[in-house]
Amino acid sequence: MYNPDSYQMLLSFGLASGPKLLDDHWILDLTTSTWLCSSGSSNECQKDQRLRGVLSAGEKGVGPSPRAFAAGIRVGLYKIIFGGLIDTEIPCSGGLKRSIPAGSDEMWAMNVASQIWYKVNQRVLAPLKTPAKRAFTQLAALKNLGGWDNPLMIMGGGSVECTQEDPPCVVPQPMNDIWFTDATPAPTSSTDKMLTLDGIDDVVAINLPSWTASVSMM
Repeated sequence: MYNPDSYQMLLSFGLASGPKLLDDHWILDLTTSTWLCSSGSSNECQKDQRLRGVLSAGEKGVGPSPRAFAAGIRVGLYKIIFGGLIDTEIPCSGGLKRSIPAGSDEMWAMNVASQIWYKVNQRVLAPLKTPAKRAFTQLAALKNLGGWDNPLMIMGGGSVECTQEDPPCVVPQPMNDIWFTDATPAPTSSTDKMLTLDGIDDVVAINLPSWTASVSMM
């Protein structure tokens, strides 16, 4: 994802040889053509952070688990991701467990300025109306949809839940559903009078009382 405010490219997650799911978040500075790792548990990320003397993984708060093929898009000040391929454990005979690939229904938002992740609670207002788990889906940011501030569309993808069936499926099963949501953060309370500004094209006009024109009374 391109961040025009800082002239950087943001790269998150993925699948490495092994195969191994990644939780890395890398930043490419386009002015110097250099990469740096903001957070992650891979050997490459840990090496980069040690060389730069920054915090190691696990000290920057909560973030998405390792995953691949998650949809991502920039909406205002946030990079939003949904779904993806993750590891999940299922019980086996003898009390053992094994790890298999599964889809995710999580949505995360990263503040591109602070590089901090926030988990989006999609079930606050509509607990039964949320997209099913999936990977290989797509996100699209829209405009002027039903009065929503930042409408977001989730399109299709592949269901990986059939890998847990007997016999398991070999390839993800296509999904043809379309979902809409508003990417604008909900107010923290009915008395919340704060504004969220992305610093790009915001204008806030406040009418001040006449007495503020006098410096002596300020």
